[in-house]
Amino acid sequence: MSGTVNIARSLFHDEAFKTQPYTEREAFMWLVMEASWKDRTKRVGTITVHLKRGQLAASIRFMAEAWQWEKSTVDRFLKRLQKRDMIGTDCGTGVNIITVCKYNDYQGDGASGGTEENKKRDSSGTAAGQTRSPDEIPDAIHKEPPLPPKGGERAILCEVMSEKAADDFIAHRKAKRAKLTERAAQIIADNLRGHHDPDAVVRMSVMNGWTGIFPDRAPKPPPPTARLYDLTKYTG
Repeated sequence: MSGTVNIARSLFHDEAFKTQPYTEREAFMWLVMEASWKDRTKRVGTITVHLKRGQLAASIRFMAEAWQWEKSTVDRFLKRLQKRDMIGTDCGTGVNIITVCKYNDYQGDGASGGTEENKKRDSSGTAAGQTRSPDEIPDAIHKEPPLPPKGGERAILCEVMSEKAADDFIAHRKAKRAKLTERAAQIIADNLRGHHDPDAVVRMSVMNGWTGIFPDRAPKPPPPTARLYDLTKYTG
């Protein structure tokens, strides 16, 4: 068979497949998917590199982590691909730049620029959705995770609980794939309004993996301590 097929980058980390080291064929597919679909400028740490169509900037260490290989294995594999004229490498800028030699054969000639859907997919990020390690700089860019939004559902929750509790609950709902809407946040806030410890209710939900809140199940406040009076001074 001949021709090409479009493969989603998400296939590399789909939950349907168990995590295991890449085959050599999968590793080469990763290089093709990681490569830029058009000329662009990319900042890698403190260095700005100019990538042409079919080029990527990736360190040996980053590829070793993505493929679950030893760094020495990655190095030998790249050298073998280079000998077969499948890739080219250049470290002249201080960053490891790899060129996929037959990129147009694998992804089309790019004359039409591709469909809008492909443009969105190709510009969305790295091939396998890998998280780059902070000590990869300048070989890879480390980005801090975005902070939760300051408005909307967060602002509603913060009316009755601490910011930390609100952030923890929003992140918990996101991890459980139960995105918190403003309407749901308002219902939760109304149910917690007047509660003696809203943060404790939220912590209980997070610890138990609940997506809802249950104020009645939270520990009740201790009863007030009875005051003891010295009655001897009132006796004759």
